Amino acid sequence: MKKVSKLDEYLFDLNGYLIIKNALTKKELKDLNKILDKLKNLKNNEWAGYVHGHNYGGKEGLNLQQIYEAGKPFEKLIDHPSWINHMLHFVGGKGTFDHLHGPLFIDENFANIRGPGEAIGIHSGNPEGLQRNHYRYQNGKFHCSQVNILLALTNIGPGDGGTVIIPSSHKSNIRHPEFEKHSMKKGGKVSSAEK
Repeated sequence: MKKVSKLDEYLFDLNGYLIIKNALTKKELKDLNKILDKLKNLKNNEWAGYVHGHNYGGKEGLNLQQIYEAGKPFEKLIDHPSWINHMLHFVGGKGTFDHLHGPLFIDENFANIRGPGEAIGIHSGNPEGLQRNHYRYQNGKFHCSQVNILLALTNIGPGDGGTVIIPSSHKSNIRHPEFEKHSMKKGGKVSSAEK
């Protein structure tokens, strides 16, 4: 299982997201896409077992709700070793009343299938605030009410309309873990810069 590094903590707190490279194997991707190929023609309000075809009535493509019900390859994503430690760490709650009911729960779990011109508009993060999106860092612990995993199961290129994530913070509660390595003594100079 991947461990949460000090740099992961810093970047999550600063930006509101992390990029975990090579989170899935080629076989896992192949198995997931094989299932999606069977479900991609599901219509709005149709069911395939316990997977529900859904959209908001516009040009947002197809959402396959409860996708973990589509088979073992999707079920394995629930507590995948590439990210489960990150989820537990950033949701936090260990030692609290809420944690007694289980460390995590699934609020929503779906796959999106979209074609050219299809998208869901910007959402979340409204100025009034939402309890489900609540975030704080207190006494050295993270408390994030909702952590999402976004996976690209196919290549997304320029013009494909991939998911856009806007960094959620312009500050950090945590000092960069390598801050001290890059200090300079009085009278020092910078002798080179890298691109």
